[in-house]
Amino acid sequence: MKTKSLGLLILSTISCISGLMALTAEGNSAGEKIKKEILVINGASNSIKRFDAVTGKYIGRDIALPSNVSLGTIAVSVNNTIWVPLAGSTGVINLNIAGEKLTSDPRSKIEVAGCWAIAFGPNDQMYAASTRDKAIYKVDKEGRMTELPSANDLKPQNVRSMAIATDGTLFCFDLADRAAGISRILKHDGKKFEQIVKFKYTNGQLFFSENQLFACIQGNGLVKIDVETGNKTMIIPAEDPLKGNLVGTTGVTLLPEGDLLIASYTQNGIKRFNLNTLQEVTLKREPFIQPGAGGLSHPATIAIYPVNEK
Repeated sequence: MKTKSLGLLILSTISCISGLMALTAEGNSAGEKIKKEILVINGASNSIKRFDAVTGKYIGRDIALPSNVSLGTIAVSVNNTIWVPLAGSTGVINLNIAGEKLTSDPRSKIEVAGCWAIAFGPNDQMYAASTRDKAIYKVDKEGRMTELPSANDLKPQNVRSMAIATDGTLFCFDLADRAAGISRILKHDGKKFEQIVKFKYTNGQLFFSENQLFACIQGNGLVKIDVETGNKTMIIPAEDPLKGNLVGTTGVTLLPEGDLLIASYTQNGIKRFNLNTLQEVTLKREPFIQPGAGGLSHPATIAIYPVNEK
């Protein structure tokens, strides 16, 4: 692989709502390691497209999703279960990665109105956000939901993304005032919510890496946030010709090697960047996943599968 200077970029949208779709991992009876894949929500076809995490090549065997709903963030749990929130649905569909229906996980049957984001923390602890209830729920292994407490008047209004730190601290990207385009990042310490930073932006996706919180702001760039002081640093602006001018970015995740993958909804491709140098990692001077590869069109959120090799 060669590298060339280009910037890192941005963020994600999480559009969806009530109901969740769970998809479980393909087993390997021979006990061999499962190859890492990149799963991409493909907005044009409402499906999950699969790419090789090493070569970036299209694998095929797309996973079909309901065609009449918007889709939210894709998440992979510790036990390699893949989840996608569904918009406008109170029901839940549970499939494996081959597209077969399953009903084994009680959590796949929960109904959360206005669910735009879910997340998994240590020990596979699941969280689901509800815009209707203005709440985030902790979901146990039996599917029972408990609202996260708040010892003050601060509560999430319209959660679009969540990230869980290694110590279990929850961070959420909350679109507090959609009309004014005011967003904020809240932290929950187990007892109450605390605002750590405010943005003049709309949607955003969070990810946590090596004790650092990153906020990918839709159409505005990648921001690194000090979770103790709330200080934010714009690492890469959205429109910078010297950094690749990656506008329209919608999804971001980390490869096992530590490189960033960034999806562009408008450019229909996925680029790979070194997190430390912010240089683009290319294959024969081409983007890691080329625009339109495998029918990729309007890619949204992305995730690495599996989380754990079994």
